[in-house]
Amino acid sequence: MPATAEETRLVAERIGDPALTWEDLARLRTRVQGLREEERAAREALARFDEVASSLPAAAAAARRALLEHALGHTAEATAALAPRAGEAECALALGLIALDGGEAGEAAERLETAAAKLRDVPLAAVLAAEALRRAGRAEEALARAEAACKAFSDSPDAHVARGRVLEDLGRTEEALDAYEAALALDASHPEANFRSAYILDLRGEDEEALERYRRVSEGEAPYLNAALNLALLYEDRGDHDKAIRYCRTILATDPQNDRAGLFLKDSLGSVDMFYDEAREKDEERLQQLLTTPISEFELSVRSRNCLARMNIHALGDLVRRREGELLSHKNFGETSLREIKELLKARSLQLGMMRESDERRARQARARIAAGEDAILSKPILELGLSVRSRNCMAQLGILSVGDLVRQSENDLLKVKNFGRTSLQELRDRLKDLGLSLRAEEES
Repeated sequence: MPATAEETRLVAERIGDPALTWEDLARLRTRVQGLREEERAAREALARFDEVASSLPAAAAAARRALLEHALGHTAEATAALAPRAGEAECALALGLIALDGGEAGEAAERLETAAAKLRDVPLAAVLAAEALRRAGRAEEALARAEAACKAFSDSPDAHVARGRVLEDLGRTEEALDAYEAALALDASHPEANFRSAYILDLRGEDEEALERYRRVSEGEAPYLNAALNLALLYEDRGDHDKAIRYCRTILATDPQNDRAGLFLKDSLGSVDMFYDEAREKDEERLQQLLTTPISEFELSVRSRNCLARMNIHALGDLVRRREGELLSHKNFGETSLREIKELLKARSLQLGMMRESDERRARQARARIAAGEDAILSKPILELGLSVRSRNCMAQLGILSVGDLVRQSENDLLKVKNFGRTSLQELRDRLKDLGLSLRAEEES
């Protein structure tokens, strides 16, 4: 379940409280870098950790310290500190959480199985053990673990969701939907249960119920971004571009680097009337003029000005191509300078990192055009093929933006993508056949 920044901050501030549950502590997996108040809270909690956590058992204290380090991005240090205590239940659970975040499903499964066997009263350990086994491709073991969790913790919606996820992977969609319904009976607002059940209903063509469930979890303080994206796609398919645009912007407000939301926002914006296009073009022209403004024209402290000069940042355009972490990693550039820079940009409706995504996307498109010999067909945007929502989602996961990108893929490349099946593959074959093209043959790999 996604945590709000406020929830993460509160957990960090209460890190020494014995009453914190593992469900609370798992919120520290939310990254806090760049979130000023949350990062401050985590750093302060770490600095005074020995003082506030003195009453905790040694294993519990080690696990909590490691989760704080992990939240701050010090994952290697956190893992190394816990390694000698990997056989202790709480340390095993923390190691499993960290490994799962890092995509190390096999290692996470081993750690979390150890934790689940020892922490029999902690639903999170059993639920995450099932999830790690599922991600490691050990579906039958994952199902057994999830079913055991549902039996032991029948009032845990997370346990039913874990079972549903495994059943989906096994192709038992109706049983998966029943599992999600069981979770929703316990918690009607459960984000993942709403999202996964909406996804199944969406594929079955039950759009109204899918829309309602996506809406439940795509708004509010901690929007479920995948739900908001699918909601935008459904509205786009209905021709309701205003709502599609609104939900894409909801995503980008929370995650400015979300490439898929940016791609679909561009598609939705391109579908509105010419007046809007002309207004957007003028806005872009004004933006480009603003980005060429030299840094020297603004009142900045000597320290900030010198640091920017040493980083070869001479105009606003150079500045908005940098992210907070890059600036803070430079010698003598601290929180005070960062605050000064962010206030300067905010006054002009700009933010750090906003142009990085745009530059990277243009670079990918340029490479595609060069490789395609500027061929008009190969440079056609993938969005113009009129693909289904599922196929478009899979294309976005692979970073496929043009027909040229697509024909460089083999059938096996595409079939490796989760939720991309034979039906989607045949759809792509048919679209490419209409253009006189085909996917890359395996022997060309």
